[in-house]
Amino acid sequence: MLYLFVFLGGFSSLVYQVLWQRLSAFSLGSDAGAAAIVAAAFMAGLGLGSLLASKITADLKREKALFLLILIEILIALCGLASLPLLYRFFYLELTAKLSTTLISTLVFLSLSVPTLLMGMSFPLVTKAAIIELKEAPVKIAWLYAGNTAGAALGALVGGVVLMRHLGIELSIFITAAINFLAAGSVLPLWRRANSECKKEIEDPEAISALALDNGAFKESKKNQENKKNQENKKNQENKENQENSEKKTLLFWSLLYALSGFINLGLEIIWFRLLGVMLKSNTFTYSWLLFLYLSGLALGSYIAATKLKKLAGDRFLLMQLSLTAYTAIFLTIIYREAKPEAMLAWLNSYFAQYNPLEIADFSISAFLSSEGELIRSLYLGLACLMILPPTILMGISFYALQNTVHDNLKELSSKVALLQLANIIGGTLGLILLALVGLKYLGTFGSLTVLIVLNQLFLPVFLYLQFKREADSSKVKTYLLKGILILGLSLLPCLAMPQTQKLWVALHGASEDFDFEEDHTGLSAIKHAYEDHHFVFINGEGHSEVPFGSYHTQVGLLPLFLHPNPEHVAIIGFGSGDTCFSASLHKGTKTVTCIEIIESQPKLLERHGQKTGYQPLNLLFADPRIKIVSGDGRRYIESCGRKFDIIEADALRPFSSRAGMLYSKEYFEAMKNCLNEGGLLVTWLPTARTFETFRAVFPHHLYFGNTAIGSNRPIELAPDVILARYRQFCLHEKLESTGHNGEDLIKQFLSCLMEPPKERAALEAKHLNTDLHPKDEFSLPQEKQN
Repeated sequence: MLYLFVFLGGFSSLVYQVLWQRLSAFSLGSDAGAAAIVAAAFMAGLGLGSLLASKITADLKREKALFLLILIEILIALCGLASLPLLYRFFYLELTAKLSTTLISTLVFLSLSVPTLLMGMSFPLVTKAAIIELKEAPVKIAWLYAGNTAGAALGALVGGVVLMRHLGIELSIFITAAINFLAAGSVLPLWRRANSECKKEIEDPEAISALALDNGAFKESKKNQENKKNQENKKNQENKENQENSEKKTLLFWSLLYALSGFINLGLEIIWFRLLGVMLKSNTFTYSWLLFLYLSGLALGSYIAATKLKKLAGDRFLLMQLSLTAYTAIFLTIIYREAKPEAMLAWLNSYFAQYNPLEIADFSISAFLSSEGELIRSLYLGLACLMILPPTILMGISFYALQNTVHDNLKELSSKVALLQLANIIGGTLGLILLALVGLKYLGTFGSLTVLIVLNQLFLPVFLYLQFKREADSSKVKTYLLKGILILGLSLLPCLAMPQTQKLWVALHGASEDFDFEEDHTGLSAIKHAYEDHHFVFINGEGHSEVPFGSYHTQVGLLPLFLHPNPEHVAIIGFGSGDTCFSASLHKGTKTVTCIEIIESQPKLLERHGQKTGYQPLNLLFADPRIKIVSGDGRRYIESCGRKFDIIEADALRPFSSRAGMLYSKEYFEAMKNCLNEGGLLVTWLPTARTFETFRAVFPHHLYFGNTAIGSNRPIELAPDVILARYRQFCLHEKLESTGHNGEDLIKQFLSCLMEPPKERAALEAKHLNTDLHPKDEFSLPQEKQN
C-alpha cells in the first residue's frame, strides 16, 4: 500500500505544481522573474520539509510515521482546496491593486511554502514506515522513489493535458484533493495494523511477567548488570564517537556531491527545456510532455537499478554524472550536423525553418496515430525522448547507487534520506537561481552549458580518489592517472566538438548566415532572412512578425489611433517586430506609448537590426521619447500600474501558446475595460469564434473586422470621413512615409473589412466562454454548439 501512497502523492504534487504555477501567474505575471519565485517557493518548501523530517524521523516509531503520513496528506488536500480562493480570489482579485509586487510575491512565496513543506516531509517518513531491515534499504528506497516519480510523471502529463484542458482549474483542484484523501486512506489500514501490533506488545503476558520481575529479584541482578554495562560503555564510548564522526563525515561528503549533482542536473533540465522549446516550437502542452519525459526517465532508471543493478556502488554515481553533459554535447552536435537540407535529418531542418508551429489539432490521439501524424511523432516521441530519456535514466540509476553507499544504520536511515534530499534540493535551488536568472541572462544557453560541463568535471578526481582509497595500492598511481586522463577525454571531447553558439542557433532555426539573435533569461529572439528584403522575427523558435513594416500590424495600429478623438495615452501588449508600436505613435496628440514585452531580448535585437540595416522606422521608434518599452507581463503591468489609457492593443500570442489564455479570457477583457478612460478603445485579435463571444460578452459596444475587434466602454461613432480627416490633420506623415506606405490606403483597406458580427448566441452561458480558470481556446477545445 505504501507504493500506492507514494504514487498518488507524486501524482497529486505535480498536478498541484501545474495548477499553482498558473494561479500564481495572475498575481505575479508570467515573466521569468515570477516563474522563478514560484519555483523557488516549491524548492524552499521541499527543502524545509526534508530538514524537518531529518530531525524527527530517527527516534520515530513506525506507527507514528504512518499516522504522520495520513495527517500530512490530509493537510496537503486542505491546502489544495484553499489554494484557489487564496491565490486567485484573494491575492489576485482583492490584493493585486492594493499591494506592491514585492509584498504580493512574498505572500505567494509563503503560501506555497506551506504545502510544499509537507510534501518534502513525506518521502523520508515513507522510508521510515516501509523499511524494517537495513539490507533491504537501497532496493526499497529505489522502488519507492520509482513509484513516486512515476506518479509525478503521470501527474505532470494528466494535469497539464487532461485535467486543465477538459475540466479547468477549479474542478482539477477538487479532484487532486480527492486523490490526497485517497492516498491518506490507503495508509490507514497499515496504521491500524501497526498500532494494533504495538498494543499487543505492551499487553503481551510475557512482557507483563518481565515487568513484574522487575519489582522483585530482578532488581538485584539489575545493579550488577548496570555496573558491568558502565564499564563496557566506557570502553566503547570512544570507539562509538569515532564511528559516529566517521559516519557524519561520510554523509557530509556524499551530501555535498549530491548537492553539486542537483545544481548540474537542474541546470541541464533548464537547458534541455530551452533548446527543445525552440526546436519543437512549443505550445501549451509542450512543457507538460517534457516534464513527463524527465520524471519518467528518473523512475525508469530507479527501477532498472533496483531490479538489475543491486550491487551498484557510489563511485558509479560519479561516472554516470560525468556522462550527462557529454551526452548533451553529443546530441547537439548530431543535430547540428544532420539537421541540414542535404543531410540525414533534412525534415528537421524544414521544421526548424518554418514560421508556424504545429496546430493543437495535431495533438489529438487520432491525429497523432494517423499517417499525417508522422511529424509530431518524430518530434515528440523521437527528438524529445532522445534528448531527455537517456540522461534522466542515468540520473535515476545514480540515485540508487548513492543510496546503496550511505546507509549503514537502520535507525538513522530515514534521517539520511531526508538530509540527502535536502542537499539535492539546495543544489537544485541554487542552480535555478544562478542559471535560470543569471546564467541565461549573461551567458546564454550554450555559455551556461559550458559552465555545467566544467563543474561536472569535479566528479572525476573524486571518483579516482575513491577508486584509489578502496584498493590502497600506491603502485597503481600511474594507472589511475591514465584512467583519469581517458575519462576526462571521453567527457570533454564531445563538448569540445560542439559548434559555436551562433552556428547552433542558425541550425536550430533552419536559417542561412543572414541571421542574428539575442538571448537572456526571458527567452530567445532571432531575426532571419525570409524573402527579398524581408526578415522574419522569431521568438523561442516561432515566427511572430516581420520587418519591414506595412502589414496587418501597421493597420491595426493606425485605425484605432484616428478612430479615437484624442488618443493621448496608448498601451501595447507585445512588441512583435515593433510595427504596431510604431504605428500607434503616429498621432501628433499622443503623449505616451507604453509597450510591454515579456521577452526582454526582443527589443534589443530589433534595435540592433535597425542600426545594422539602416531601417529608418525601427530607428525612429527607438529614438522617440514618447515610447517606453517595459519588460514584463503585459496584463499584470496594465492592471497594477495605476494608470488608465485611451487605447489598449494586444499584439498577442497564438491562442494555443502557453499562458495565452490569460490574454483571451473574460476576466482579462474586464480588467482591460476597467483600465480604459471614458470612451477608450480595446483592440484585440480574434483567433477563434469563442474569443469573439468572450470579447463581446464584456464589450457590447464594438466593431467587428473578422479577425480583429475594437471595443469600448461607450458606443463607438464610426464615420470613415471623420477618421480620414483626423488622419490627414494629426498624422505624423513624414514618420509614416519612412515605411514606404500610404497610411490613408491602409486605413481604407482595414475599414473595408468591417462586417456585421455573427449572430449573437442568445443562450450563451458563461461556462462556454474563455475564463481565467478554464481557457478553452488555449487548449483548443471544440466550440460548443448552440441549442
